[in-house]
Amino acid sequence: MPFISTVLGYDVFNPLEVIPEFTADVGIKKGEKIDYAIVHDGEVQILVECKRSSGGLTAENASQLFRYFAATSARIAILTNGEVYHF
Repeated sequence: MPFISTVLGYDVFNPLEVIPEFTADVGIKKGEKIDYAIVHDGEVQILVECKRSSGGLTAENASQLFRYFAATSARIAILTNGEVYHF
């Protein structure tokens, strides 16, 4: 979470700014969990999907994040394993 606080400048301890395990309804799947949603003025702006640092980021991971992104009002989506960040 250092990326969210130090790079993006959001307060990770403020539940009005950073929501862990954000729930999104994606198509017929209800209650899909996104690792973090970053909110500004009450609207989801950024989605962050985190994967293991020992693993690479796959096309399947990106597809999963794209489905979440399409189902929310987010303007930015980030896929990361803590070492590599895809926007």
